[in-house]
Amino acid sequence: MQNQFTDRPLTVEQAVAYTGFSKAYIYMLCHLNKLPHFKPENGKILFSLDDLKAFCSRNRQSAEYELQEQADAILNKRGAVEQEKNVNAIVEHILEAFEIENLPDGLEAKIAAQVEHIVSEANKDAANVYRDALTTTLGKAEQILRGLL
Repeated sequence: MQNQFTDRPLTVEQAVAYTGFSKAYIYMLCHLNKLPHFKPENGKILFSLDDLKAFCSRNRQSAEYELQEQADAILNKRGAVEQEKNVNAIVEHILEAFEIENLPDGLEAKIAAQVEHIVSEANKDAANVYRDALTTTLGKAEQILRGLL
């Protein structure tokens, strides 16, 4: 059907066949201005195939793994910046606590690497709990937004 009607408007019957919706539902969507359509002077309702495709593919619900990936991306982006700030602050605190002003080359980097490892291990459990909560929140937000559209 797609190749046959790409250059011509579709009738209500063809829209029903393409979408799988009932004729009454198509008419209701048109009446409520929810489904883009054309109404030439003769009163016949016509549809663009592109409009039907867009309508049928809107309000996509993300799968659990997609929400998890979004949560991980948010946490990784924010976590990397926060962890770098935390590590630098801890290294500075260590140097101040021991009243060290100048370290031999590479020693500050070694201290920072050790601190980063310790901070990373300590944050893993908290990050997992936060990621799970963020995944749930993203799913709920998606449901709310779909309800508003």
